[in-house]
Amino acid sequence: MSIFGWSYPAGCSSTPYDDEPPEACPQCGADNSDEDGKPVCADAPDFCSVACQETYLSAEAEYEQELDAMINKAEREEGA
Repeated sequence: MSIFGWSYPAGCSSTPYDDEPPEACPQCGADNSDEDGKPVCADAPDFCSVACQETYLSAEAEYEQELDAMINKAEREEGA
């Protein structure tokens, strides 16, 4: 916890609004920036490639759909 009374969630070291891309690709773990700190992929600055970004986003969307389905099922079971 910081002196301001809050801290980042587990696994986070910055906000999503920081200007610098993450050091490693969140999908595959490869280097995500060059020696100057610039993204290695201009089309997907938070990832090492567009393919990694697409894979990551599709997996995230699939997870959210599964989570929504579980929540809806639980709500239906409570109402029955």
